[in-house]
Amino acid sequence: MGEVVTVDREFEVEARRISAEEWSVHWPQISRQLDTIPQYWSVYWTKEYINHAVMNDEWQAWGFGDMGNINVVVLTQVIMYPANAILQMVLAFGNSLDLVTPIIEATFERFAFEAGCKYCEIYGRPGWEVKFPRFKRVGVVLRCEVPAIGVH
Repeated sequence: MGEVVTVDREFEVEARRISAEEWSVHWPQISRQLDTIPQYWSVYWTKEYINHAVMNDEWQAWGFGDMGNINVVVLTQVIMYPANAILQMVLAFGNSLDLVTPIIEATFERFAFEAGCKYCEIYGRPGWEVKFPRFKRVGVVLRCEVPAIGVH
C-alpha cells in the first residue's frame, strides 16, 4: 500500500503514506474496521467525511507495520492557525501499536517539518501519553450530550 516513507530495519517495521488511489481500493475494509470503533470517531466525523477528507488530500492516511504489512492506520491533518501550523494525529486504529510507535513519531516529525509545522499533536483516548512519552498532555476535553428538550 503506497510508497515507503520510513523503514526501521532494526525492528523490521515500515511507514507508508497511503495514496488516494490505494485508499479507495481499501476503503471497504477500512470502513468495516471503523464500524468496530465508532466511539472514537462518530462524535466528530461521519465515515463519508473521513473518506472524503483522505480522497481530497485534506487528511493524510498512513500505514505502519511489519515489513510489507500494515498493522496500524493513522489519519493526520495539517491545521493552519494564525500563529503556527500544527500536524494533528486525529484517528488511529489497528493492532501492534507498541511495535510501530517509534516509527510513527519519526515519520510524523519528518512530515511535519516538511509541511512547515511547528508542532505535532495527538488527539486520542486516555493512555496515549504512555505510548508517546515525548508528547505532554496540554488540555482536557470534557463533553456532555445536549438534551433534546429542557435543561438539566
